Amino acid sequence: MAVIGRLGLGWSVLQKHLLPRRHQELIGGEQRTFSARLLRPGDLVTCDIRGHHLEAGIPSGAGPERDGYGGANIVSVTLAVARHVDGSVTADCHVGSP
Repeated sequence: MAVIGRLGLGWSVLQKHLLPRRHQELIGGEQRTFSARLLRPGDLVTCDIRGHHLEAGIPSGAGPERDGYGGANIVSVTLAVARHVDGSVTADCHVGSP
């Protein structure tokens, strides 16, 4: 940030180089696969389930990203997002243990 300030680049200049974050929303109990062109690393998948708002970013490498809520005497909820080698993304929002 110090270098950006010394170069005199303001927020308006930086905004021109940022890509908008795409967003997909699931409903509780839904599992979806998104094509490689629909979501990219850094985009967001959200799910509202049993009163909880879960969100997970699309990882840059293959593998899962998870968000969840649970505990003793509480029904757990989980959002799992995985990016595959072909660039497609699978997202699963569910109740219970993964």
